[in-house]
Amino acid sequence: MYCDKYNWCECDRLAGIEDIKKGICKIKDGIKDIEKGLDYLCRCCLREGVKCIEKGLCKIEKGLCYIMEGVKDLDYDHGCRDMRELKDAICDIKEGIKCVREGLCDIYKHRVCEGIKKIQAGLHMIEKGLCELVDSVNDILDEADRNRRPRCTEPEMHCGDRYCGSYGAGNDPSDFKY
Repeated sequence: MYCDKYNWCECDRLAGIEDIKKGICKIKDGIKDIEKGLDYLCRCCLREGVKCIEKGLCKIEKGLCYIMEGVKDLDYDHGCRDMRELKDAICDIKEGIKCVREGLCDIYKHRVCEGIKKIQAGLHMIEKGLCELVDSVNDILDEADRNRRPRCTEPEMHCGDRYCGSYGAGNDPSDFKY
């Protein structure tokens, strides 16, 4: 019947970007919670540390869901490189989440030092993926902005066309008409 693959409205060309931005904010909040949890763990407050890390992990996973929905809605097909970088960033975040989970499992098994190391490594992967994600989204927005700018359809102006009536004038200053 009617396929609405292409949205011709200029204002809604990148519909998924808002979801991606919301996801980025959620991931940043989750990172703060995990850092707070690591601080608790280093002060031997295991219960509070684990709670904060679990809360942060939950926020990061929710943020990742927003990002993945945003990527699906993005409908971006101008540069495979940008999209590949975006997907690589998502994979880095997923690997970081997996590493943080493994660290939590170690903490549950009373291997706190190993758990802290794994959580720190996972947090590093999440932050790296987040930086790549932000860079990729900025590249996509920049390219979309360049594509949105109107292209000039008038012929290019030459030196003689700049002043009214001066085209074809000789070298004598009295030949110029203003």
